[in-house]
Amino acid sequence: MKGTAVIFKNGKAIVELVDGSKVLLAVKSGSIYIVKIVQLSPEAFIVQSNRKPTSFNTWHRHLAHAGADTVREMISKQLVDGLHIDGDLSMRSQCEDCIYEKHIS
Repeated sequence: MKGTAVIFKNGKAIVELVDGSKVLLAVKSGSIYIVKIVQLSPEAFIVQSNRKPTSFNTWHRHLAHAGADTVREMISKQLVDGLHIDGDLSMRSQCEDCIYEKHIS
């Protein structure tokens, strides 16, 4: 997103908007950062795509595992250029990453 800043400090990465509000928080675990969404807002997922229509499963993963309601809102508010879903807004199978996250949370 234009106007965002990423601050790396004390084993954390924080993404802030221009107004100072925090959108994403990532905590370092070994050599990777695990992202936690601080502000559950579709604006946190703003991206641009000029590709052909893609399945919801693919968008779900590209948009940090956003749910169908969030993706619907992103489409209705036109937050993403080129967000075209091929098929319906539902998972064809369960997302293993989401299952894992729910299990350890």
